[in-house]
Amino acid sequence: MVEPFLPRQEGALKPRELAELMKQGVVVAVDVRDAPAYGRAHIPGASSLPIDEIETRLAELYMLPGQPVLYDRSGEKTKEPGRPDDRRRLSARFLEGGFLAWEAEGLPVERP
Repeated sequence: MVEPFLPRQEGALKPRELAELMKQGVVVAVDVRDAPAYGRAHIPGASSLPIDEIETRLAELYMLPGQPVLYDRSGEKTKEPGRPDDRRRLSARFLEGGFLAWEAEGLPVERP
């Protein structure tokens, strides 16, 4: 009930906001979990870029057809500034609550 009045961290997107922006083609979801986790299930249309590879693959983020929105399992790794995935340096946003929040909202999930 108080959630709408609480301040949000800069760059945070809620699952439904991400879904709408993806539909508009403004952003691209980027899954920073490891390859096996991405292979089990991910947001449809998401790119896979494991967090430990971001430093060496930064150019790929800039070549995406929209602003990158990083997500992990729970949203913890992608919101911490100062890590290799520093959103200010990358000009990326992040999914609040991560993939778990996406699933909890009942949004589509791609599974092999």
